[in-house]
Amino acid sequence: MGAVDLAAVMDGIGTQVTAWGGVPYVYSYPGAAVNVPCCLVDYPSHIDIATTMQRGGDHVSLPVLFLVGQTWSKESRDALSAIIAGGADIVAAIEGSYAYGDIAVTDAEVTTVVVGGLDHLGLKLTVDVET
Repeated sequence: MGAVDLAAVMDGIGTQVTAWGGVPYVYSYPGAAVNVPCCLVDYPSHIDIATTMQRGGDHVSLPVLFLVGQTWSKESRDALSAIIAGGADIVAAIEGSYAYGDIAVTDAEVTTVVVGGLDHLGLKLTVDVET
């Protein structure tokens, strides 16, 4: 495919999650604050530029976060449980071949993320993109 278009990838993943409909708020890039529950597409954690010598394509890994609430509440724990239980549907909504690249979910883990000075509990998916 060629070079990665980061904006198209992040917007595309956001569009796929919105179509899934499992969270009311979807952010295709990090912001100063979020409404929860939400999905937040974060910036890449790893980039392989031109993985082949002839510039055959790029490989990008980025976190996609499903944030459910503050870390200290039972409601957040219960919401996280529901997100994890629906994990197969989330993966099915994200994975596929799109104009911006081939998408695969390769890992998932429970995490905490600070947004707007608040600790949020969530599920972090590692999403690999091949262009």
